[in-house]
Amino acid sequence: MRISSVAALLLLLCGILNAQSKTSTTVAEQFTVNRQRPYVYLQFQRVGEVAPLSGNEPSTRVWLRLVNNCRVPIIIRTSGTSEGSDPEEVGVIYDVVETPTSVGGLGVLYKPNVGESPTTVEATGSSKPTTMPTSSHVDVSSTATIFPGDAVLFSVPVNHFNEKWHIEIPFRFELPRACFKNTS
Repeated sequence: MRISSVAALLLLLCGILNAQSKTSTTVAEQFTVNRQRPYVYLQFQRVGEVAPLSGNEPSTRVWLRLVNNCRVPIIIRTSGTSEGSDPEEVGVIYDVVETPTSVGGLGVLYKPNVGESPTTVEATGSSKPTTMPTSSHVDVSSTATIFPGDAVLFSVPVNHFNEKWHIEIPFRFELPRACFKNTS
């Protein structure tokens, strides 16, 4: 009787531990909409020519989609777009930052069609820029919420990508108010 009680207790404990490990794995797996992708990522759309938005910008731009692949809405800072922009396009605020030398330079690789080999987007003509462009910050901005599984389209001058620098888009999670305790 004593051995069967101990065996039953061990089986019960194993069942509880197994259920807990399945629950934690499931919760982690459920954080992303598509488990094959990061929880937030950039998706290449196209490269094209447009009128420069400022005097020091090239006319070549890269259109990207910022995709929210997690089950929590994210908030980004936005600004207006120029006249003649794609009606779906949003002015996403981003930082141009130096690429660490340990990374070995990222460049911009994209694969326009399935089955084609990746191509590098070159900066304006044969002369590569030698000074890092400034970030896209503006005096007046607003915010946009990207809901789970949604994306926003935006464009970036091609010279904002280089083996020495790249863009980073700050965002935050839009957590329900119930997640914050009133500490006063």
